[in-house]
Amino acid sequence: MQRLQIWQPTHVKTANALLNAVHADASTTYARFAKLQEAGLRPDRVTYNTLLKCCMRNRLADQAMRTYREMVQLAIPADEHTYTTLIKTLSYAGKVDDALQVQQMMVAADFDPTDTVWGSLMVACGQAGQLETALTLWQAFKRARRGLRNMKNAEPWCAMLIACAQTYHLQPALTVLSDMRQAGVAMDTQVYNCAMAACSVPPSQTLPEENLNVAFGLLRDMASQGVEADATTYTTLFNLCAEARQGHQAHKLMQELETKKVKLTTAAYTAFIKACGTSPGLVDAAHAAFKRMIWGPRRMKPNQVTFVTTMRVLREASRPHEALDVYLGMRRAGFPGVNSEFQEMVKACAEAALETDDSELKTKVGSFLLQHEQEVQRESVDLHSLSAKEARAAVLCILCNIQERFKHGEAVSRDLVIIVGRGQHVQQGGPKLREAIEQLLRDQLHMDLDQSGTVHLQNDLPLTKKHVSKGLEGCPAEPAMASAIVADDSCGDVNSSSDNPAEMIAQVVNAVKGSKTQQQRQSQKKFQQLLQLKHPFSEVATQKCQHINQGRIVVSRNTLLQWLQSKDA
Repeated sequence: MQRLQIWQPTHVKTANALLNAVHADASTTYARFAKLQEAGLRPDRVTYNTLLKCCMRNRLADQAMRTYREMVQLAIPADEHTYTTLIKTLSYAGKVDDALQVQQMMVAADFDPTDTVWGSLMVACGQAGQLETALTLWQAFKRARRGLRNMKNAEPWCAMLIACAQTYHLQPALTVLSDMRQAGVAMDTQVYNCAMAACSVPPSQTLPEENLNVAFGLLRDMASQGVEADATTYTTLFNLCAEARQGHQAHKLMQELETKKVKLTTAAYTAFIKACGTSPGLVDAAHAAFKRMIWGPRRMKPNQVTFVTTMRVLREASRPHEALDVYLGMRRAGFPGVNSEFQEMVKACAEAALETDDSELKTKVGSFLLQHEQEVQRESVDLHSLSAKEARAAVLCILCNIQERFKHGEAVSRDLVIIVGRGQHVQQGGPKLREAIEQLLRDQLHMDLDQSGTVHLQNDLPLTKKHVSKGLEGCPAEPAMASAIVADDSCGDVNSSSDNPAEMIAQVVNAVKGSKTQQQRQSQKKFQQLLQLKHPFSEVATQKCQHINQGRIVVSRNTLLQWLQSKDA
């Protein structure tokens, strides 16, 4: 039996149906369309409307315009569906001017834009920050509908409210809401949610109390009209309380919701935690809400935004223990680390651990730093974004953690690389952070730091917790001792002329950067031999390695063991 070739253009309606079946995949749709054209397909208006629908679904505004122009070149007349789909595609992509131009073409072709088209245009204007254009469209829409009495569909009303919310303009939204009541449009939950969202202000501003009162007034209006509030309603209100720094109002609302046993979502609880964080007396309430989320149903399980919001609230309230627990819980839950929050956590917790002489917090901070770096597959601790004081505290906490784990029988299995930066962003005086760490190693820990960046232990001075707690004040502290990467002597001689210099340099640089595989040890041995032979590429490798070593101090596993054993002795 001959195989059925379903993509043969035997009938344009069949081809259109097949294209519509795969329109969710843009690459497949256009590839099939090209094959059909090569086979002799004569596309019609439905064919191009299907392609435009494919562009709309995949947010391909430029491709949609090219498809429309091809349609015009073939003299295929557009219909209402063509213009509507094209306007939606351009609106979703934020191409307001192009969408407005197509809307004018639609009107010129004697097609009346639907309510959905008007709404898409107004929302696109709001996304682009063009409220005046949205208001102009709103007036044109009212004229096209010949008055408010013919505007019973809530969709364009909600679109205009969304445009006001996107541009942070409350008064126009209240005017639209008043006209909506006058027109007799059914006010549902979505309408009230859009109106509440318009009470918001830009992130850099504090929400005026008047705006917050308007939002709660809308909530009371919903109750009086018999409109049921949903989770989005309460999420919006909690966010507004956070913007107004009115955590007590958010807490009062939450108590009412708990009494009514209202089911809230993750977004609502996250907004509540954020609002409580604006009032110092409600940090416990925020932390309790987070714990309820941990043990609650699936609909309210914390996401990464919840974790970050909670740890920020606890950190700003000077509660480093709880903040660190939340961060580590986020990592255990499988969420990726947040570098900005990680650095802020180091700044807040490391200094607190040393100033309060909290041994538990010191160990926890050190574990936190080491775990973060291991999870990103890097045997190092990046401190170059911290101040000198914060970096010193972080180093002390890390070494305190290593010492504590060693006392409990855990072996030291890897080197520790402390990244201090090269001082490129320091305007005066050179690299301040490296200078501070070197001073800690040389003057307070009695170590010699040679030009290669290798630290040698001068004596076996025993250090106590008192030394650790006063490390920031210039007393002896837990030592960070660095040594050069040790080459493997087991690899034999190498003929330098037979190796690929570029590949060898890359391997040498990788060996300096991190873990030492057998191949990297051999590369370093080759590099040492090239130095003795004065190979021209050895100079390039030397410069690269020096460039890397300028911003880091390596604490080798052997050096750590030597220090730990000397302390036990």
